[in-house]
Amino acid sequence: MPDHIFLVGLSGSGKSTVGRLLANRLGWSFVDSDSLIEKTEGRSIPAIFSQEGEAAFRELEGRALARATRSSRVVVATGGGAPTHDAGRRVLADGFTVWLAVSPAAAAERLAAQPTDEPRPLLAGDPRQRLEALLESRRDDYARADASIEVDGLTPDQVCDRIVRLWEGDGSSAGDAIPGVAATVTTPGASYPIVVREGALADLGDLCRRIGLSGRAFVLTDTGSGPLFAPTALDSLRAAGFQATEMAIPAGEEHKTLATVGSVYDWLLGERVERSDFLVCLGGGVVTDLGGYAAATVLRGIPFVHVPTTLLGMVDAAIGGKTGVDHAIGKNLVGAFAQPRLVLTDPA
Repeated sequence: MPDHIFLVGLSGSGKSTVGRLLANRLGWSFVDSDSLIEKTEGRSIPAIFSQEGEAAFRELEGRALARATRSSRVVVATGGGAPTHDAGRRVLADGFTVWLAVSPAAAAERLAAQPTDEPRPLLAGDPRQRLEALLESRRDDYARADASIEVDGLTPDQVCDRIVRLWEGDGSSAGDAIPGVAATVTTPGASYPIVVREGALADLGDLCRRIGLSGRAFVLTDTGSGPLFAPTALDSLRAAGFQATEMAIPAGEEHKTLATVGSVYDWLLGERVERSDFLVCLGGGVVTDLGGYAAATVLRGIPFVHVPTTLLGMVDAAIGGKTGVDHAIGKNLVGAFAQPRLVLTDPA
């Protein structure tokens, strides 16, 4: 298991509060990177920004993160911008990183209840508007975390509990501690387990938790597979604590088109999908190809899970990150390579 845990996210997400609780729970040390910078420099964060600017602060932040991880068994509450620069990302890559995903509204409310002597340099003006802008600019950087937790409505103890469960499930490969792993696919940008086990569909929700997925689950199926398998998938996801909803596209290769992708975008965006949510592609090759492409492109990419229900989907379409749709000129001419977080095959 990694012996450094990094908490990332917006100001007001609870990183310092949760980090102290987590360190106490694990018997580890705790470091707040902003506090470490202030102690080392003998100046406040606002003073550093004012006197030297953000670029100089990010350099100090990179050094502080490296210093914080010289010892093992450390929980680090990072500054909100830590994952946005190369020095920060290099350090975060050597530990287990958790994004505490807070809405800008909730973060602004929390910060308003914690007045400080000096204003936060990046939140001048309307804090909520600034937080919304920061989230939009940093979303991709936060999404690189090993796991994410929606913290709105959760107490610090509840967040801590979830991090412990995620960390205990983390290991040297994506398939560790997951029953029924037949193989693990490793690419330059991802690693994910292929689960082959009778009855595995009923464990879909638990497996999604084990691999660190959070947020809401959007189940994409078709009119052929949906009536057979969607009830079990939805029940499993909801039993694991996910909010889950379903969309069924028309079955058949003739519907593997950009027009159908557009209808999936309409559904997801109409439900106000977030980067912390995920898509479950439940069906044959048309569903996994089209659903994977929709997931790879909506909001510039959300996590997705493949649950193939046909033999060809199980042995080919769902594996390898091939996503896409057909064009009038030929098959599979529009698409992208994007890897799922999990492939779950239930041959029962």
